[in-house]
Amino acid sequence: MLQPTNPMIRTLQMVLIFEVVVFGLAFPGMLLVDHMDATRAGAAVGTAVLLSVLALAGLKKSWGQPIGWAVQVVAVVMGGLTSMMYAVGGMFLVIWVTSMILGKKIEKNGQTPASVSYTHLTLPTTPYV
Repeated sequence: MLQPTNPMIRTLQMVLIFEVVVFGLAFPGMLLVDHMDATRAGAAVGTAVLLSVLALAGLKKSWGQPIGWAVQVVAVVMGGLTSMMYAVGGMFLVIWVTSMILGKKIEKNGQTPASVSYTHLTLPTTPYV
C-alpha cells in the first residue's frame, strides 16, 4: 500500500479516471460490435464504473487501493465480454503495476515532492528561432 502523501497516488487517480471513460466507451462496443444484450453490457460496465469510483474515492485511504486492484482485474476480465478489453485492460494493469512499483521506490528512498530538488535544471539561454 502506498502512503497517502506519495506522489504516485495522483497517477493512480488518473488511471482510474481514464478507466471510467474507457468503460463507458466499451459499452457501445459491446452493443454494436459484439451484439451483446444491453442489460448484460450495462450491468458489466456499471459494476466496473462503480468500482472505479469507489476506488477513486478511497485511494488516499487504506481501503481504496485494494479496490483499485480489483478494478484492474475487472478491466482485464471484461475481455471475456468484448475482446478489445483484454488489450485495454492489460494496458491499464501495466500502468497500475508500474505506478505502484515506482511509488514503493519513492517511499523506500524517502523522496517526497518537497524533498526533490530541481535547482540543477536550467533553461536554454538562446531563443529558438
